[in-house]
Amino acid sequence: MIDYKKFLDEIHGKNINFLIGSGASVGIISSLWIEKLDLSFEELLTNDELNDNERNLLYLVWFEQWIQKTRILEKDIKNFLETTN
Repeated sequence: MIDYKKFLDEIHGKNINFLIGSGASVGIISSLWIEKLDLSFEELLTNDELNDNERNLLYLVWFEQWIQKTRILEKDIKNFLETTN
């Protein structure tokens, strides 16, 4: 388990770069490219022909297909509960 406070104390004031969006999530979060449609999820979501209900459905699909699979929220909730008790 990562001790976030200790981690932040260790890196505070140091010259460290975090490469977010540079492949750091490979293996954890799959690509947002939709092969069958030959476009990205972002391109689909920003299509002007979508109405609000269709866009909301896409957000649900995004959550189900990408975010929930990472279990990030579950880990955050568990860590929050552990630090507040």
